[in-house]
Amino acid sequence: MASYNRENLVRDLHRILKRTPRQTKYDLRKALATLGWDITTSQINSVLYGYRDLFEHGGESLPVWRTTQELVSKTRRTVPQKTPDLGYYRGPSPREWQQEAIEAWQAAGRRGVIEAVTGTGKTTVGILAAADAAARGLRILIVVPGLDLLDQWYRKLTEELPTLAVGRFCGGHKDSLANHRILVSTVQSASRRRMLPVGMPGLLVADEVHRYCAESFAAL
Repeated sequence: MASYNRENLVRDLHRILKRTPRQTKYDLRKALATLGWDITTSQINSVLYGYRDLFEHGGESLPVWRTTQELVSKTRRTVPQKTPDLGYYRGPSPREWQQEAIEAWQAAGRRGVIEAVTGTGKTTVGILAAADAAARGLRILIVVPGLDLLDQWYRKLTEELPTLAVGRFCGGHKDSLANHRILVSTVQSASRRRMLPVGMPGLLVADEVHRYCAESFAAL
């Protein structure tokens, strides 16, 4: 079995994809096994997402990988890129599927819907998206269907993005995006007024979005 040397893994993955492009992480694990590697798909993803100047995918729900360029030198070091931007984030390390979801969202122009079983970490994906938006200088509006979720989001945001000003609108709270980077509101309250000041770029995160079919919510 080959020892887990990251540079060797980068080179073997690059050789495999150069020879046979368009492979999933599962395909790559099988190909690596023929070279003596006993390695997990999480370790493979760590390299694929960490060296985005060498590897890319087309934004599929299950990413299909290919190479982006030749390895210039066997001794050249490539600096891994952070994905997503975790500059403001202080929560647990993203799970594999959460990182892939953020990657797919970014590849789709930062638009999309996350569908996952309750309790598997959709809120974390939203917080990572908020961190990404904050790093780009945007304000973030998060809408939820009720006060219980509003308080849950507020607690997690203040814990995991502690350097950003987080406010609430509804339930006796009247904060605004004029003086907060992130604002959590019920969808009912947010749909009745302009939440984002004119000319201010922002990101909308809608929790439980399948519950927002009412025509009155379209103003968001």
